[in-house]
Amino acid sequence: MLTLLAAAAPAYAGEPTAVINPVEYAVAKTGDAPANAPAGEPVRGPVMNTVSEADSGAASGADSAVDSAVDNDEPNHWRIAFSPYTRHWRYNAEHRYVWAIAIERVLPDGWFVGTSFFKNSFGQPSNYVYVGRKHEGMLGVAPLFVAWSGGLMYGYTGKYQSKVPLNLGGYSPALLLSAGWQFDRRTSTQLNLLGDAAVMWQFNYAWR
Repeated sequence: MLTLLAAAAPAYAGEPTAVINPVEYAVAKTGDAPANAPAGEPVRGPVMNTVSEADSGAASGADSAVDSAVDNDEPNHWRIAFSPYTRHWRYNAEHRYVWAIAIERVLPDGWFVGTSFFKNSFGQPSNYVYVGRKHEGMLGVAPLFVAWSGGLMYGYTGKYQSKVPLNLGGYSPALLLSAGWQFDRRTSTQLNLLGDAAVMWQFNYAWR
C-alpha cells in the first residue's frame, strides 16, 4: 500500500518524494512505537519535530534576552554611578564643571537607597542622600525605564545658598527625575533632570 501511495504522489523536478511512514507518524504523535511496529527498525522522528524544537529554542532565547535587560528581578545588590557631563539650560559665567559619583543599594520591587558626592554648578563639594524607585518596561519596551529619587542635599552655601529652594544653612530637600536604558543585567545609562537648571548624563554599573 505504501508503494502505491508513493507512486501516486506528485513529484517535482530536483526534489525527493517524501513518504510518510505510519509508524513514524504514530511515534511523532505519542512518543511511543506501536505494538505492531517491525522489530529491529530504527525509530526516526519526522522533520516537523526538528522545526518545532528550533522554534521553541528561538522563543526561549528571545525571552532570555528580555530577562537579561531587567534589573528589578535581582534585588539586594550594589550599584555604582558616575556622571561625567551636565548641560545647563542657561549660561552663567560662574558655572563650573559638574561631576558626580554615587553608590546605591538595590532593594526588592525596584526600590533603592543611595548617596552621591558631587561638585555643584558653582564648584562646591556637595552631597545627596536619597531613596528612590526604578520602573522598568516603559511603553512595553523592556530596557526602557524611568526612575525618581528624593532626599536631603547639602552643598549650596555662602552666596550660592539661594540657588536652590528651601535651603537652610546649606541643607535643602531635593527631587530627581530620570529616564534611561538598561543595556544588560549590569550596565545602564540615564538622563537626570535637575529641576529647571540642567540635565545630567549618568552611567550605572551593578555588582551581581
